[in-house]
Amino acid sequence: MPTVEEQIQPQIERTAIAARPATAPRRIHRAQGHDLLRRVGTKDLGRLARQLSTLLHAGMPLVPALSALVEQMQCVPKKRGVRWGHSTEPLAPIVERVRDDVNAGSSLAEALGRHPSLFSALFVNMVAAGEAGGAL
Repeated sequence: MPTVEEQIQPQIERTAIAARPATAPRRIHRAQGHDLLRRVGTKDLGRLARQLSTLLHAGMPLVPALSALVEQMQCVPKKRGVRWGHSTEPLAPIVERVRDDVNAGSSLAEALGRHPSLFSALFVNMVAAGEAGGAL
């Protein structure tokens, strides 16, 4: 009686593979924003969500609230203490684009969904649910 290995072996096909240098694609990924997650920390994303929530609950309209966050991120103090992290440099232009998309008529979830390298599908869908339920 043949062993399991002997039965499986004829079904396996071998394919040759070759390694290629990854220097050029890395630049392309960075240009497309795929490298942002390494540069933008989860603390900054959490802070963005909390501060946006605070501004909206205080009665500020969405577009001015996003503008205030962009302005705050661009004026990061250089001293220690409670502040935006050092990684907000790539985050501010994206929040600015989100603001412009919302101002042009997109929902916040649609605008966030245009940046999948930064905002996960879970985050975008939670925002969409909040918008649909009126509990953003």
